[in-house]
Amino acid sequence: MHHEDVLRAQPGWAQPRPIDPAYEQALWSAVASHGRLLFRRSPVRVVLHGPDGATASVHQLRAPGAGCVTLTGRAGELLFYAFGRTDHAQVEIGGEPQDVTAFQTVHVGL
Repeated sequence: MHHEDVLRAQPGWAQPRPIDPAYEQALWSAVASHGRLLFRRSPVRVVLHGPDGATASVHQLRAPGAGCVTLTGRAGELLFYAFGRTDHAQVEIGGEPQDVTAFQTVHVGL
């Protein structure tokens, strides 16, 4: 995480560095298992989607009519977003506009 913080703070930073597939899988396991903690403040349901088709529902709401957002990206980018680096993570947020707005107003991470 901190290594990426340093890399992305440099002028001209454009793309995440390539990650070994085994490491990417380990990152997916981390974000999928810790997502409930990292997205606990979300006012809407949160579902993660990886580029390989992997899906993890990391935050559920029991309230009737509760909205939902989807976060799509590589595992490392989703983890970067989940730890609060929302400005630099390459993640696509999907959902109804009001749900996306509500989601983006809360602090994610620890």
